[in-house]
Amino acid sequence: MKKKATWLTVVLVVLGVGLVLWNSRFSIPDLQMPGLQWFDPAPRLPASGLEDTEGRPFRWDWPQGWTIAFFGYTHCPDFCPDTLAVLARVESRLQNAPPHRLVFVSVDPYRDTPEIIRGYLEYFDAGFIGVVGPPEALQAVTTEAGAFYDYEDPDSGEVFRVPDAKALEKGYLVNHFGALVLVDPDGVMRGHLYPPLDEERVSRLILALQ
Repeated sequence: MKKKATWLTVVLVVLGVGLVLWNSRFSIPDLQMPGLQWFDPAPRLPASGLEDTEGRPFRWDWPQGWTIAFFGYTHCPDFCPDTLAVLARVESRLQNAPPHRLVFVSVDPYRDTPEIIRGYLEYFDAGFIGVVGPPEALQAVTTEAGAFYDYEDPDSGEVFRVPDAKALEKGYLVNHFGALVLVDPDGVMRGHLYPPLDEERVSRLILALQ
């Protein structure tokens, strides 16, 4: 019995070491700046149920490089278009940047269709990737990424999780996470870059992602 327990301990230790090594296969960049927070260990983001605007299954792991994700919605009056404009200017100015992709995840599945998102993103940069998913898939990924969201009546200030028929007819706001979510090539959420976002800070970040 003692010998069996010893072997079980060895197996558990080996598995634990393997998980640690796998989680840290890509190191956190040696970069510090105001508003930048790294997480280690960090969660692997679920991809089940998410699609890009072309209808293809979306996965967070992307062997070519890092993913920089922003969670928002196309009816956003100011913060989302301002952030996407900053990201578009960064993309136009960067030279010899490491491989990376910029992903916009809609947290308004009740109004944001793939067609609407595609047209919206093309206004800023045709290279941006739009991602959609049903409420349950969005809830799962935003929970792991720490990217909260809920819906609000613009007149009464009432907050709700699911817009009803009246809210859909009248219109509503989406309160959502405003930081950039940094995902390594294995699909592990490594950090956040919090607002205010500007070209200089975002450019420094992207250039550090190896």
